[in-house]
Amino acid sequence: MIKIFKFLTAFVIMLTFACRSGPIIVQSNTSVSADFAPQEVLGKASGSACGSKIVSMPGAMALDFIPILFSSRLERAMEDAIMSVPGATRLVNVTIDESWFYWLLGMTRCVSISGDAVK
Repeated sequence: MIKIFKFLTAFVIMLTFACRSGPIIVQSNTSVSADFAPQEVLGKASGSACGSKIVSMPGAMALDFIPILFSSRLERAMEDAIMSVPGATRLVNVTIDESWFYWLLGMTRCVSISGDAVK
């Protein structure tokens, strides 16, 4: 009986203190000008980034623990895409693709971003 109580207590504590992140806004450091001046398209850009969660079970988000670069993957993919074209400051016509897979005791999610790099 004591073992069951200890297990349930530990389980409730783990659920209470699980890692989470808030919503993020992905945007470049430059703002769109009010007069909507023409943008110089520098070329196609693409970038990707992955993040993992250790001790993750499919379909049970409450049991995801130990995120590793998980919440920042979209921002890192955007930075990677912008940096792939010299002189680019932001992207337009953006396409986002996400894939994921489970492994022995966790999961990995990868995001790929592509679009037109502009100055």
